[in-house]
Amino acid sequence: MNIRIVIKILVLLVTINSCSNDDSLPNCFQEENRKIEARFTDLIGEIDNDGCQSNYTIIGISTPPNIYLPLAPCNLSEEFKEDGLKVRFSGYMYETFETEDICAMPFEITKMELE
Repeated sequence: MNIRIVIKILVLLVTINSCSNDDSLPNCFQEENRKIEARFTDLIGEIDNDGCQSNYTIIGISTPPNIYLPLAPCNLSEEFKEDGLKVRFSGYMYETFETEDICAMPFEITKMELE
């Protein structure tokens, strides 16, 4: 085999493996066949543990377009499960179905930090 071909293949493999995707792929609600309705970046809200089917929600959200209900994150990590905690977050809001009775919008966090 020609050494130039080997070098080209190695360069190609290194280039392909070094690519990254900063926007993580959706992981939640896939088994329910929900579609992503909106992507949010750097919103500010507050963690709440009152009422919504005994689950944590994000309330008091800063300037998102047309969100009338709290967000119900499927993947809220333990470090953020504290009532009243102010957070900055990004993620995917999923569709809801007509037959559902919901108290918060299905949501998947892609990034969260303390505010």
